Amino acid sequence: MLRFIFALCVGWLSMSCLIDFVAVPIVFRTVSKLYEAANVGIRLFSIFNPIEFIFSLILISFAFLALKKRPSKVKKLQLSFAFFLLFIAASYTFHITPMISTLSEQKRELDMESEAYVKIEQQHNFYHHLYVKMDSVKVILLLIMVGLYSRQLPKGERV
Repeated sequence: MLRFIFALCVGWLSMSCLIDFVAVPIVFRTVSKLYEAANVGIRLFSIFNPIEFIFSLILISFAFLALKKRPSKVKKLQLSFAFFLLFIAASYTFHITPMISTLSEQKRELDMESEAYVKIEQQHNFYHHLYVKMDSVKVILLLIMVGLYSRQLPKGERV
């Protein structure tokens, strides 16, 4: 089970980095219309966020079972990080990404000079920046989790 959870953390971290640092920048450099690039980004995250939510549920389940089986400070830390990852994934899936999508749709229907557009743009920017900051925290937590689980693997299998 430990190898599976380690692989899950590595896979989740890898997918997050691939999307954040390769796929999304390519979309915004390749697609000439910002509106279309934003749609691709929203669609990509709308698909990936529920996967992250499932990963976080698996991770928290394992962390809880491991702590219950053999309590330790490291396992308490892993459970705490797993809860943070669950919070982040749930926030993305159920609130932030849907809000960004809704605000993007509303912006398209308004004149860029209007007061309503400016207000919606401010809200959109808030959620977008929140997403980016939370994503940074997520990547750092996953890096730490990979390190913590790696140290628990048998010596010949450590990264």
